[in-house]
Amino acid sequence: MSTTGASDLLLAPEEVAFDVERFDWVDDGRLEVVGRWSGVRGLRFVRPVLTVPVAGRRRRIVALLEHKPWVASDGEQWVAAFPWQGHREAVGPAQLAVGPSLVVELPAPGPRQSPVPREPSPADLAAQRAYETETRAARESEAAQALLRREREDHERRRRELEAGLEALRADVAAARAVADEVRLELAGAGARLDDALADNDRLRAAHADAEAETARLRAAHADAEAETARLRAAHADAEAETARLRAHADAEAATHRLRAAHGAAAEQLSDAVAENDRLREKRGAAAEPLRDELARPLEAAPEPAPRPAGTGAADGRRTVKILDGPQRMPEVKPLLVQAQPLKRNAAAVWGRRIAAIVLLLVALVALFILLH
Repeated sequence: MSTTGASDLLLAPEEVAFDVERFDWVDDGRLEVVGRWSGVRGLRFVRPVLTVPVAGRRRRIVALLEHKPWVASDGEQWVAAFPWQGHREAVGPAQLAVGPSLVVELPAPGPRQSPVPREPSPADLAAQRAYETETRAARESEAAQALLRREREDHERRRRELEAGLEALRADVAAARAVADEVRLELAGAGARLDDALADNDRLRAAHADAEAETARLRAAHADAEAETARLRAAHADAEAETARLRAHADAEAATHRLRAAHGAAAEQLSDAVAENDRLREKRGAAAEPLRDELARPLEAAPEPAPRPAGTGAADGRRTVKILDGPQRMPEVKPLLVQAQPLKRNAAAVWGRRIAAIVLLLVALVALFILLH
């Protein structure tokens, strides 16, 4: 250790330095290292390891986890604590390893004392140089052995990792081969299914073409059916019109038959009326014969009428009746029955003419209706 307090670096980059502030035991039985690093930017520290010579034997101590992760920053205080058991005498300078290539030479643990300046003798200088040379050689040898051990451990670890990775790769290759075989089988099955799907697609296309042709045929048939339906509807309309005309004709014929029947009944009634009229005439003539004879006898016995005196009649044919004094005899009034016979004969004739006119009018109406339909 130099007088400035900077430790020697056995294995480290040239710009790295560690200034030891304290390397001593504490009350709880731990050995602490306190100092400040410089030039450690970008370096990663591992768990510190302290190598201490005790009574001619080296003791290797691993740091406690209290100050983990032991991150070092330039100029900041850095602390590492190590467990300690046993006596504290005969403890020499120690080595602090914080990485595979970062080993620091530390002084013997204990309170720091200022050295007493004195003039060394040539023998002391030679012994000091020999000691330093031997110590440096021993440190370099130990560092080389430690580095070799670490390299061997790293190599062994890497070998195991590579073997594990190789086994994993072999397992992955085997799994990949199995997956590849499954994929090949799946591809073969997929190819077969694809062929089947293509065949089904061709079949469906043919069926679709047939369906389209059938659809076109059905559309043509539908158009023909619609045309036939329209023709049938027109024929049905014509048939309905013809049916209506025939029904009207049948109604006209029925009306004609009814009119003919009515005409026949009216003709029969007219014949009956004419016969009744003839019978009444004969009966009236037979009844009127005695009356005519009775009326003829007074007329035959009556004197000839005297000539009318001149001047008794008016120029317009009116006759002047002379009113005589005293009671006069009124002429005899004939019974009304004698005068009623001509009236009956005239009423029958009138009703006969009326019935004949009605029959002729009905016949004319029927003939007009038939001509119009």
